[in-house]
Amino acid sequence: MNIGTPSKEEYTGMQAYFKSKKHNFGENTGQEIVIPDFVKMLSSFDILILALFGGLDSQVDWRSAKSLYQSSLGENDHLTVSVFPKCNHLMFKAETGAYFEDLKPFNWKRCKGFFDNISNWLKQQKSNASDT
Repeated sequence: MNIGTPSKEEYTGMQAYFKSKKHNFGENTGQEIVIPDFVKMLSSFDILILALFGGLDSQVDWRSAKSLYQSSLGENDHLTVSVFPKCNHLMFKAETGAYFEDLKPFNWKRCKGFFDNISNWLKQQKSNASDT
């Protein structure tokens, strides 16, 4: 959560971590594959999912993730997606969304509507459950 610019030693350590054989990376994206066979796993879900994305997220390609969720889970009542345009990866208000962006000018404020979105979604799920 905005840990500042890494020292040379920290940066070298992070690079060694990502270059280690313990990690798989996508051929097309170069991004780390955290969960192998994620699409297969995601397609098997039969639960309610609220996917929240920061529009300025520099760690996750939210457009691809949103598309993946919609194609894997289908456009149904199980999936709700919300994108917060001025949010970073941690759902804080940001200008650029860069990994080491200084968020002090924004007083580390969550994006407008973030908590309301979660609260309203939970209330809707409770209401839907009581209707059945």
